[in-house]
Amino acid sequence: MMHVPVAVVMASAALDANCNEIVQDILDGSPAAQLMQEANNLKGARSGKTIERYRTVARLLGKTPQEGPAWQNAGRLVSFRNAFMHFKPAWDTETNIHDDVWVMELRARLPISPGYQSNFMFPYGLMTYGCAKWAVEAARTFSAEFSLLVGVKDGLAGGEALS
Repeated sequence: MMHVPVAVVMASAALDANCNEIVQDILDGSPAAQLMQEANNLKGARSGKTIERYRTVARLLGKTPQEGPAWQNAGRLVSFRNAFMHFKPAWDTETNIHDDVWVMELRARLPISPGYQSNFMFPYGLMTYGCAKWAVEAARTFSAEFSLLVGVKDGLAGGEALS
């Protein structure tokens, strides 16, 4: 149970770091002033809106992502990470306090901890091996898909640039 939050936070942090690397690569290799200014703005951004930053990077590189399951899971992963970072405790009688849409989507996709199946509480009900595995796979799948889209090295796989 104690390792799941680490997996979620670190997988999401890996997406942030990967995006930062892509932005720095743009800054290191682009002579276009407008592109440089927008990339510099992204470099300094600390909003916690990781997926929006990836959309902006794609746009800077002239690409339009098809935001399918990999994008959706990455968005859920970032939301989960943000929920840990800005956790708001609640009594178990406060049933709706942690029932955001993305929490309901995770509940439908991930195994629920046996002690919380009849009385689900976020995030405790999601503290399972399946959740930790999903977090890592969500980050890796998103990184691979994004890298293929924009033609950069997949920073989470260590592979070469894909075209």
